Amino acid sequence: MRDSVERRFAVLLTVIIAVGSVVRAAQPKPQLFSFHSNAWLNLHHYVRSNARGGPAPTGLTDEERAQWAAGVEFYKPYVPRELTLDDGMIAIKNALRGAEGKTSLDGIAVDAALRTELAFCAAAPIENTIPRSEAAVTVLNRIDVSSDLQF
Repeated sequence: MRDSVERRFAVLLTVIIAVGSVVRAAQPKPQLFSFHSNAWLNLHHYVRSNARGGPAPTGLTDEERAQWAAGVEFYKPYVPRELTLDDGMIAIKNALRGAEGKTSLDGIAVDAALRTELAFCAAAPIENTIPRSEAAVTVLNRIDVSSDLQF
């Protein structure tokens, strides 16, 4: 009788351990990072970088170069502003975060002039001229700027 109780206990213990292992393995592990690719936010930072004297895209036609230069000129007042401390810059970043995966800035709460300049800059075929580290997370070729251009 004692052997029977010990065997039942051993079997029960084995089943509990096995079920516990399966349940623990089935639970998803917490995700430490969430990676995003936001073409509009990347473009905002890239044009601002150009306005600060960063490398301009290469291989543009004269018309595209003029379009790009106008966007860079528009961004010059943003150059002295601190990205992480200036409330206006933080508001732009937060608004553009809402544009992740969108093909236009429709419904995004940014200044109309900024929206228009970003659309003009996005219209320039620069996706292959951005430094490789930025090009990996920039998908400008997916942006449909026609709805953002205001005349």
